[in-house]
Amino acid sequence: EFFWAVREGDVQTVRRGLEAGVDVNTKGGWEWSDRTSLHVASRCGQTEVAEFLIKKGADLEARDEFESTPLHLAAARGHTGTCELLIRSGADITTK
Repeated sequence: EFFWAVREGDVQTVRRGLEAGVDVNTKGGWEWSDRTSLHVASRCGQTEVAEFLIKKGADLEARDEFESTPLHLAAARGHTGTCELLIRSGADITTK
């Protein structure tokens, strides 16, 4: 439910998940097997959720199974608003 809420941009459900003890940097199951919630929010262009996760301590430089960071995923999908947020928040633009 937590990762679906992230994917769909449901900030309130994401907030409840974190309040219930979900680790902001945990890696998800199913199709998100090696991605954090910030990876998912970034890939799906959910900028509001991404901002909330960053405020809660999400790792901007976390890597997935393909060594992609949240910024890589947002850029690959053309989510410029999410890219701007990640960069403003300190994501490393030189990471390969």
